[in-house]
Amino acid sequence: MSEYDQRQYKLLKSRIVQFREGQIGLPRLISDLDALLCALQSADEAWKSSFQENWGLLEEVYATALDRGKQELGPEDRKLVDQAVEKMSELLEAVWPQSD
Repeated sequence: MSEYDQRQYKLLKSRIVQFREGQIGLPRLISDLDALLCALQSADEAWKSSFQENWGLLEEVYATALDRGKQELGPEDRKLVDQAVEKMSELLEAVWPQSD
């Protein structure tokens, strides 16, 4: 894996941690993950597809909340977001287990 891709994986992990710690909100997480995922140069296509599927769920939940005029996610929406974020974390850990 190239150093470039290693940096992208590290940044992906970092954004998820920042979201979980409340340092960034869902819109920023969605935007940053999308940009970083697109920046990967040699990601396995099956891995990338799984990651995009979970990212897409975040985008869908957020867009639906906006359509309904909600400022905050409801419990069901929050559960979907948490599950997608957890799955993305697992995918990142599988492909790049470094924690630094």
